Amino acid sequence: MTGWFRVWEDMADDPKWGAIGKAARVPPGLVLGLAIKLLTRASTNGERGSIAGYNAEALAYGIGCKAEKIEAMIAGMKTMGVIVDDRFVAWDKRQPKREDNSADRVRAHRERAKSAAAEAVTQCNAPEADADEDKKAAAAADTRTAKPNTDDRVGESVTAAAAASIDFSVKRDQGRRTAIVDQAVGLHRWICERLGAPGGYRGDLGVVIGWLEAGFVEGDIKGAVEDVLMRNGEQLFTSLRYFEGAIADRRRRRRPGGTTAKPRDSAVITAATATAEHWRQQLDLWARQCAKFGFDQKRWPDFARWSDRHPMGPPPDSDGCRAPPELVDAALSKHGLNWPGAENARVAVGQR
Repeated sequence: MTGWFRVWEDMADDPKWGAIGKAARVPPGLVLGLAIKLLTRASTNGERGSIAGYNAEALAYGIGCKAEKIEAMIAGMKTMGVIVDDRFVAWDKRQPKREDNSADRVRAHRERAKSAAAEAVTQCNAPEADADEDKKAAAAADTRTAKPNTDDRVGESVTAAAAASIDFSVKRDQGRRTAIVDQAVGLHRWICERLGAPGGYRGDLGVVIGWLEAGFVEGDIKGAVEDVLMRNGEQLFTSLRYFEGAIADRRRRRRPGGTTAKPRDSAVITAATATAEHWRQQLDLWARQCAKFGFDQKRWPDFARWSDRHPMGPPPDSDGCRAPPELVDAALSKHGLNWPGAENARVAVGQR
């Protein structure tokens, strides 16, 4: 007979799959598919809850990917604490202590039915002396049925209302979760498109869900993104978490007693106002993109480029760059890079 194991209702929306997928460079849906396959193995394993002895090649064939991706995703699950020592950490908590097998329950039900039938026969054969008492009890029961006590009706109504309230509360929480996820998907798509990276930040959907669950409203989130882009539209954003401070500031200013917003111009970092730390951060992002895409920015994604209109000036390989040469060298060295063979690529930095 086929066995069973339980799956929690929010499994498909668990943000851990996105984080694991980002680290393994696979879609979150592939991580979810692997999790289901591993849960199935854990349910049928000799030691329930354990994935010991899994076959990466077979799992890869089952979900349509390469075996190395299977190992990368399982490594991510171990890093996130989903699996420890080849065992699902929450197995005992999420799975019932008994097997989901109806045979024992049916057998127990039949035994109870036999006992009830035997008791009924015994009562029918009771001495005639008890007959009058039985008639009186039956008459009293008929009277209560015909004229129910008001207190009984009130009590039953209260009990029914309480049960309905509990059921409604559960459904309301489930509906709220679903609505938040649906809203987050649309909001995440809008942010990525606004940043010029429709296919980027895929692993950050969980970040947006977290914002909405924390009570941030969509207006504050969108407004904060616009504020940051207005201040520094050429910033190379590596994660949507970059916007969390601006979102919190927006909510604080909107609430009664919140601090007054500073003029936007005062927050713009230019080449004249940039500190060494500002330069380090900007140059580190630039060097990181060079290491990933090469020195030719024409081959970079639009969202990653450092344009000549940047508030801190043109990039290091362009005329007019005002970045400190030693910080440029340090950023390139940090990512294992050297200026490409031509000295003219360095002339902008060395002769300003």
